[in-house]
Amino acid sequence: MAATVAEEDDLKRPKLLWINAILAVAVIGVLVWGVIPAGFAFMIGVSLALPINFPKVKDQMERIKEHAPAEL
Repeated sequence: MAATVAEEDDLKRPKLLWINAILAVAVIGVLVWGVIPAGFAFMIGVSLALPINFPKVKDQMERIKEHAPAEL
């Protein structure tokens, strides 16, 4: 139980709220303007968000495996 609570605390990123918000608005803006295809816009957004929020490659892969097992 304590390990789960500690892990959840590690995943919280309140200090990166504005960076993530700017990134989300940028991706939405690209989608609205239709500059590039939607899938490509999301891939670019994820490729920027993962290293910003999870600097360690191991943590990035854990997040991907947690949220997108069918796409891998």
